[in-house]
Amino acid sequence: MTALTLSALADDGQGDQGDNNQGDCNGNQSTNSSGSEEFEASISLVATTNAPSGATGTARLEEESEDGNVDSSLKLIVQGLDAGDYTLSAVKISDGSSEQLAQFTVGSISDGDDGEDDGEEGGFWGWLGGGWQGCNTNNWQGGDTNNMCTNTVVLVGFVRTSLPSDLDATNIARLVVADTNGVEMLVGDLQNPAASTTVSLKETVTVVGGTLSPNATGTAVFQRTVSHRHAIEHFAMTASGVPSSANLAVHVNGKAVSHVKSTSHGNVSVKKLPAKHRVAPSVVLVNKHGESAAAANF
Repeated sequence: MTALTLSALADDGQGDQGDNNQGDCNGNQSTNSSGSEEFEASISLVATTNAPSGATGTARLEEESEDGNVDSSLKLIVQGLDAGDYTLSAVKISDGSSEQLAQFTVGSISDGDDGEDDGEEGGFWGWLGGGWQGCNTNNWQGGDTNNMCTNTVVLVGFVRTSLPSDLDATNIARLVVADTNGVEMLVGDLQNPAASTTVSLKETVTVVGGTLSPNATGTAVFQRTVSHRHAIEHFAMTASGVPSSANLAVHVNGKAVSHVKSTSHGNVSVKKLPAKHRVAPSVVLVNKHGESAAAANF
């Protein structure tokens, strides 16, 4: 079940835009679908009024799951904050609670890291790409700030960690950097993202059979990308083994939104969903008697 809403995003005018209303992911289908999920986000952290002028941060969040096996990675770098200790926390979409992810220290760049990041090309800074807003790090050889910034000492802090097992990346509303007194300094908002924040989500699930056709099989894919505050969503579902030449209603999160007709060979496809029903859908195909033929649960 995906909790990602990314609300208050502008329409991109391409006719394939979701309205960001969070639907009921349970629908009327009790059978679970197995599948995979890929989530990537490059998150710009914006300074609050409590932060020093010019403070900024960038986070890279990645998560992959395959039939319940989850692998996640979170990297964060901040600059412009005063030297000292800070915490990184995540605010959950589901209940608004906050969970601390890491503690880190802001200090001179020469005090923090040797520039190597588990063999990643370009060292720890390489993954940031254009996200790093400090001096030219390409000349940094590690330990000598003068090589990187002429006669300049840069105060930075960084985090490398994975998400707790009880926290799904798509359930994160905000990333928050706070000082030791709990005062928020930097915020990375995923529901009302900065223009430079980008998010990509792809979910693939196995279609399961219903009471009409318990042996029906297929695949459904839901994709969502956000860039420059615009969200684009795509959905496609194919199934075989359903009743042949049958008129079926498409129920999304428990509501009928359209109709499809299966072929004479018992194949059926749903190529798109109405914009108001496309966030983390549960899709069930039912006949006029309300009996299910196939379902996809994200």
